[in-house]
Amino acid sequence: MKTRTILSWGGTAAFLLFLGGMAMAQGTPQDSPGVWMPFAASSYSDSVDFLYRVIFWVTTGMFVLTEGLLLLFCIIYRRRPGHRPTYTHGNSTAEITWTIIPALMLLGLAIWQIPAWNHIKKQFPTAGDVDPVTKKPVQITTIDILGEQYKWNVRYPGSKEKYKGEFDLSNLSNIHMPFGDAAVFNLRSKDVIHSVFIPHMRVKQDTVPGLRQRLWFKPNRFFLKDLKAPQVKEGSMYLKENDAWVKKDRMVQPMVFVYLNDDPEAPKAAIKEAKAFEAGDFLPNGRLFNKRIAVENYSELNGLYQVPVINGVAKKVKVLYNGKVEEGGEFASCDYALGIFEVACAELCGMGHYTMRAFLYVDPPVVFDTWMKSNMEDVDKPPVVWNYWRN
Repeated sequence: MKTRTILSWGGTAAFLLFLGGMAMAQGTPQDSPGVWMPFAASSYSDSVDFLYRVIFWVTTGMFVLTEGLLLLFCIIYRRRPGHRPTYTHGNSTAEITWTIIPALMLLGLAIWQIPAWNHIKKQFPTAGDVDPVTKKPVQITTIDILGEQYKWNVRYPGSKEKYKGEFDLSNLSNIHMPFGDAAVFNLRSKDVIHSVFIPHMRVKQDTVPGLRQRLWFKPNRFFLKDLKAPQVKEGSMYLKENDAWVKKDRMVQPMVFVYLNDDPEAPKAAIKEAKAFEAGDFLPNGRLFNKRIAVENYSELNGLYQVPVINGVAKKVKVLYNGKVEEGGEFASCDYALGIFEVACAELCGMGHYTMRAFLYVDPPVVFDTWMKSNMEDVDKPPVVWNYWRN
């Protein structure tokens, strides 16, 4: 009787954990989605994060409950002097209970996630769609991604017609797209299974040799690094000094976010106080129009955006200033630097897997247009690797 009572309470606790998991997942902001997720930056990231948190808290609660019951039964039925053991060949009620309850929970989660799955995996943006935020036609940037050991090949189909070039623009591991557009990636693999993973966009899609995959996302914000503000501590890191690993504070430049114009979910108070911006701030009379913003030729090292220094001379960067992109700018004179999103391979594709990185730049439209035009001037015959592409 004691065991049945405990299992009945356990079943009730499991149901309450399911409801509690949903409650714990509610209302978490994009900047701090919790459970070790980086900040979110795409239009469907909230639905992904919500499902992730529900599953995390439900499974964590179930783990604590089942391990707690295991420990409890070990204590109740431990060997004791003068206590006669009871032999049992099973309990059908208990077995049915602990089978049905998890099955119903899993079925509920599976049904619940269907709308989000369909939106992300099946409802690709098409020309003529109306953006629910801006109420304007959806603009689409299509990009071909060809994975190979150990690099990402990137190509912009249709760029030769739009920018009057001889061939479509292609490069290695640098993906640019204009802010406000939806990105559609056509994916192929030359050799083994790769997996495009952009954590901040909540995007992950395997690409299998011989198969055609696609993914899409729409950034609803990007970030700038504030180069003039004091650096802030963001955890710690180990650096090697004198053949010894030394633990140090990880100092980074603070971020400020840029949102779509009239985005109802944008933090109005932060925008009013210039702690965040809107896309319109890059236009004349906008608060970012006369700021010097580094947009290319720098990198991140140990959390800090910087440029290499060769023989005491710092490398020049491209700078957005007064609505134009200038060559040969000084990084030290810039107020902000355009944020860089990392693209990783989430599939173990060989010994060099951990070097297979790419970078996503969500550019203000004028920066993207300038980048495309300047790179189209240097376009030569496409690399041989694109012969492996199959439409």
